Order: sequence, then C-alpha cells, then structure tokens
Amino acid sequence: MFIKKINPKSFERTASNFLKIRIEALLKAKAVVHIALPGGSTPMPILKLLANENLDWARVCFYQTDERIVHTNNKENNYSLLNEVFFSHINALSFPMYTGEYSPEESCESYIKKLEKLETHNNIPRFDLIVLGMGKDGHIASLFPNSSILAESNKWAAVDQEKRKGTYRMTLCFPVLLNAHETVLLIIGPNKIKLIEDKAARKNLPIEILINQNQNLTVLCSKGQ
Repeated sequence: MFIKKINPKSFERTASNFLKIRIEALLKAKAVVHIALPGGSTPMPILKLLANENLDWARVCFYQTDERIVHTNNKENNYSLLNEVFFSHINALSFPMYTGEYSPEESCESYIKKLEKLETHNNIPRFDLIVLGMGKDGHIASLFPNSSILAESNKWAAVDQEKRKGTYRMTLCFPVLLNAHETVLLIIGPNKIKLIEDKAARKNLPIEILINQNQNLTVLCSKGQ
C-alpha cells in the first residue's frame, strides 16, 4: 500500500491529475482500458475535473463497483450521478449495474456476464483500474462490516440481502476487487485516515481485507480535514 497525503485545498485537482496520468499510461499499454468507479460524495468533484481532460475516452469502458437497488430516475442511484457528473461529458462506454428494468438478481447476472468479457488473472476478471471510496464504518463498494458477502469467494458480484442505509445494494465481491491491476482509494477526513493508518482501528472491517490482500493499492487522502 502506498499512501499519498494531499493538501485539502488541492485534493480534488491532485487526485484528478493522478487518475489522468494512470489512465494515460494504461491507454499507451492497451487497446481498450476497463475501469470500475464508485458512487459517493468524494469521487464526484474529482471525476468532474477528470471529464475535462483530453483523453482517448472512446477506448475506455467504465463499470460500477456497486449500486443501490433503486431506479435510475432516483437521485440515490449511483449511475445517474456518475452519468450527470462524468459519463455524459465524455465519449466512453459505461455499463450501469441496476436501472430498474430487470430484477436485482437478473441485473446482477447480467453484470457478471459483462465481467466475463474482461481479461482474467487467476481465472477471475481483472480490471485495469478500480477506484474506490470508503465509508466511516470501513465499508468499501457495498461490502459492509459483518456482511455475509465479505466471505464470498466464488461470486464476482452479488446482491446484498440486507438493507444498508435504507436500500438494498449490488456490489462487486472481493475476488474481483482484489484482482485489479491497480486500485486507487480516495479518502477525506481524519476518521477515515485513521482506519488506513491504524491496524487496530480497522480490525475486522472490510477495509482491512483490501489493505491486507491488495498488492496494488494506492491511497490518496486529504490531510487535515
């Protein structure tokens, strides 16, 4: 794990530039680049800046790390916000996890079929880049503390059967999240930074699994907030 602490005043611009550089490098190495993006408040200003960059977006395919089981016309739907802030401003393919057109289970199976088209590593789909945020409770994507999905070793994506903050969720599972060529974790705030730096504070939380088992993790965090 590499941790980069950034001045709060320049966090969004620095994080956006970091992602730009990583995507540029991937585009030089590959014909098509596959990236998974999170929802949440932290990534959106960063992605808004990134949308202004002159990259070869037509060669990038975007996916979601997780989604709330609500229709795309609901403001809680992650894809709708990603589309508003980012996808609608660039010429890239993007694949929503859940639109409301099909059942959560059907949507999840459909998404798994999309993942099957990715390159594989250890017989598991491999994203070129996964961008993640983290909740104050140490959850990443929609993998929450004490969730039964945390131990899922055979599924690449799953629907959580327990409501989280009022909604059901669909999420990539750890086999895929830990298999990415590169992973970037975006963090704002001292409480979240503590979970990154303090082993005792993150004990038995989902973020602990990511840190312990992902060998290609970069953490960009805003210090002093």
